[in-house]
Formats: sequence, C-alpha cells, structure tokens
Amino acid sequence: MSDVRNLWRGTIAPVQKECVEKTGVRQETINDFLKYGTISEDPGSKCFFHCVDFKLGIINSAGDFDAEKAAKLYDYVDVSLAQKCGAIVEPDP
Repeated sequence: MSDVRNLWRGTIAPVQKECVEKTGVRQETINDFLKYGTISEDPGSKCFFHCVDFKLGIINSAGDFDAEKAAKLYDYVDVSLAQKCGAIVEPDP
C-alpha cells in the first residue's frame, strides 16, 4: 500500500510547498502518511490535506467534494472509494 501512497507524492507535489507554508504542518507528518498511512490528529495535518484537495480542485469553496476528480487525480482511487472518503465529515480543527 505504501507504493500506492508513494505515487500520490507526484499528485500533491505541485501544491505541497504552498500548503505546508499555509498550514505549518511538519514534513515528517506528510511523510508518515505517505509511507505508513498514518493520519495525524494534528490540526495542521488535516488543514494540509484540505488545502491540497482545495488547490487540486477536489474540494470547492463551498466545501463540496468531487469524487470523480479525486478518482482521476489519485492513482488507485476509484469513484466509489473517493465517495466513501468524501462522506467522512469532521469538525474544522
């Protein structure tokens, strides 16, 4: 599975630096997710992933999640899986 997440590095690369600067998330936190699938409870981590998805056009300004776009951009994610992930709602950190 880490091979799949490793492919996502290329997907997030165009916006990663900007989102790291905006959220203050540590690079180690991003690396832990991409290598181990660990999602930190750190608010900066959640804000980072929101920023990435917003910048990639997966989440719009109203907060709507585009599962089809997520499936197109992220390797090995199909629409069904993207819908499942997009349905998870958590309070803003």
